Amino acid sequence: MRSLDDIDLALLERLQADATVPARVLGEEVGLSTAATQRRINRLRSDGVISSTTAVIDPMQVGHAVSCVVLVRLERDGVDVVDRLREVFRSEPHVQQCFYVAGDADFVLVTLTPNLAEYESLTRRLLLDDVDIRTFTTMAVLDPVKTGQTVPLAIG
Repeated sequence: MRSLDDIDLALLERLQADATVPARVLGEEVGLSTAATQRRINRLRSDGVISSTTAVIDPMQVGHAVSCVVLVRLERDGVDVVDRLREVFRSEPHVQQCFYVAGDADFVLVTLTPNLAEYESLTRRLLLDDVDIRTFTTMAVLDPVKTGQTVPLAIG
């Protein structure tokens, strides 16, 4: 982990809220020239501090009305099984998030599908027929109270 100064943290905080803010405006806010601001942002990207810049899309607005949290328990542990399932879950478009976890479950998935029939199809394709999966538990999301990937930053 590289050392970040207060200006880096202020830029990151602002970019997390709105990545479309021009470097000129960011520079004015943190007391840097446009060029210096752009150099810092480029360095944060090249160092991997900023891993990507994306648009956040409301799933309901694009037809994905059903969101589920799925706890997956494996039949057996093993690097080969875990690595294979990581890739299976990573490559599935309807798996929005996937976490390999310690505890009662082995994986936690967040899925998005247009309807329950599509969710059932997804579970059949990914989970039911896989011999390495012992069981899974589905929790349908009633209200996504807080979502996102904002990282808390200590400024000052």
